Amino acid sequence: VQDKAAAANKLVALLPTAGPKQSAVLFETLAVLGGDPALKAVSAAVSSSSEAVKQAAIRSLANWSDFDAVDPLLAIAADQNGSEVYRVLALQGVARLVKSSDGAPAEARLKAALAAMKCATRVEDKKLLLSVFASVPDAKAAEPIRACLSDPNLKTEAGLAGLNLARTLYRSDRTAARNIAQTVKDAQISDDLTRRADAMLSGRRP
Repeated sequence: VQDKAAAANKLVALLPTAGPKQSAVLFETLAVLGGDPALKAVSAAVSSSSEAVKQAAIRSLANWSDFDAVDPLLAIAADQNGSEVYRVLALQGVARLVKSSDGAPAEARLKAALAAMKCATRVEDKKLLLSVFASVPDAKAAEPIRACLSDPNLKTEAGLAGLNLARTLYRSDRTAARNIAQTVKDAQISDDLTRRADAMLSGRRP
């Protein structure tokens, strides 16, 4: 596609007359093309009275190519009256976008990850989001990780996330990296994590 915006506009124009199956195909393609008009059109379809259209729209948002999709995804994840399946899909979509959107500001990525963690109720989702914090090159990402180090259900994943974040920050903020490694060591989660933290503290990236 030479002009994604033009292609997306043509597909958006087809949506008002498309049936559920056609809409699903259009949504899937719009997710690849991205752009503001496409995002607005698919986000609006989340409120469709057709369950098939709604589901297709949410799945497409979860696979969206642009970081801008985090906002409608977070709205879905925050809807406690909505389907748990949809909330989980939305959280997975946010996690993927935060991890993959290196071009987005670290502050925006961290904000999205924090909002997603507030929406998460299942242990599985919280574990996934802990790994997301480790991908954000911002020392503030250590705060939600530290908060989970004392949780029996999350401490191992939190320790791993802490050390991975320390690796992410090692070149840009060595002091922050060492502080995170020390926190993981002090938590005494496992011999392996303690060994890896020691390696970081001694100047060797684990």
